[in-house]
Amino acid sequence: MATPLDLRNRRREAQRAVRLAVNAINSGLDEWKAAVGDGKQHATALTNAILTQLHLPAMPLTLLGEATELRAAATVKLLQQQAEAVAQLAGCLERLRCAVERLAEATAGLQQLLDSEASAPLLMEGAVFATLPLRVLGNMAAEVERMHRAELDVKAAVLHGFQQILDTLRAAEDRERKSKGGLDSGGVGTLAAAREDKLRRTMQVYLTAWLLSAHVDERGVEAHLALIASDMRGF
Repeated sequence: MATPLDLRNRRREAQRAVRLAVNAINSGLDEWKAAVGDGKQHATALTNAILTQLHLPAMPLTLLGEATELRAAATVKLLQQQAEAVAQLAGCLERLRCAVERLAEATAGLQQLLDSEASAPLLMEGAVFATLPLRVLGNMAAEVERMHRAELDVKAAVLHGFQQILDTLRAAEDRERKSKGGLDSGGVGTLAAAREDKLRRTMQVYLTAWLLSAHVDERGVEAHLALIASDMRGF
């Protein structure tokens, strides 16, 4: 039979584990929010560079000088911007993966304690701090991780979608070069006229999906953390 000292020691162990988990969750959420914000900027820059490239053939560049040279230089620069933006977006996705791993570590730490409690229950239903039992705290951490892991799949799909758009544009541009014997004022104009509307809508979906984070209930996460912080206060 467990003694009061056993219970006190197990409670202290649980409190340490919960504090570490909360710190890891807060750190992971901070990185998540920063990566989502940075990703929005890069996705917007990528969208703008793609749309500008589609508009380029119809622009009256002769107003500024030799159209062929200007168009070629502008195309090279836009392609560079697209490559940089998609690389930056990929970097943001990797940061999101790291953030989710921090959340997973927090959940795993509490789950280990829950597993040990299952074999010798002392704190499963008793308060770790003021009122919340270990089971409830573990469930909260697991829910936060689950939401962000589901959203990570959406963010990965957004990056993949943008990469597919770039691949499609490159392939169409290559076909135009071969059919016309080189880039001219209509090099990508046909593609732009036929696909610009669809691409614009598709990229708007990607931008919205990246920013919205539909799987993450931010208010619910904040409520969980506020409740835990309140329960920990004074301990």
